[in-house]
Amino acid sequence: MLLTYIPGDFKSGKYYEAGFGYRVRLQNSGSLLFSGGYSVKSVKKVNEANFCPVVGTCFYFSDKYLYNMSRIVFRLGWQF
Repeated sequence: MLLTYIPGDFKSGKYYEAGFGYRVRLQNSGSLLFSGGYSVKSVKKVNEANFCPVVGTCFYFSDKYLYNMSRIVFRLGWQF
């Protein structure tokens, strides 16, 4: 009986980002910055395994993991 496990690597995926910002000028020549945005990232990983209980007969197993990550971002800054 033979079990071979092959851990997979992460495959490149997609990354999207969109946002907006606004600057408020203050009297002392500085500015207050406001910005917000949204981003999405997705990656994939595939693990493989071969199981051969008898010589000549093998079974192939594959696990696919899809990771989808998103976030909302708010930023506050000072420009001088």
